[in-house]
Amino acid sequence: MQFLVFFCHWVSTSLLKEETDC
Repeated sequence: MQFLVFFCHWVSTSLLKEETDC
């Protein structure tokens, strides 16, 4: 499920404007 990690990272950087651990 590498895509889910990528998606989580994208959402955090795009919506939250910050890095988050998925």
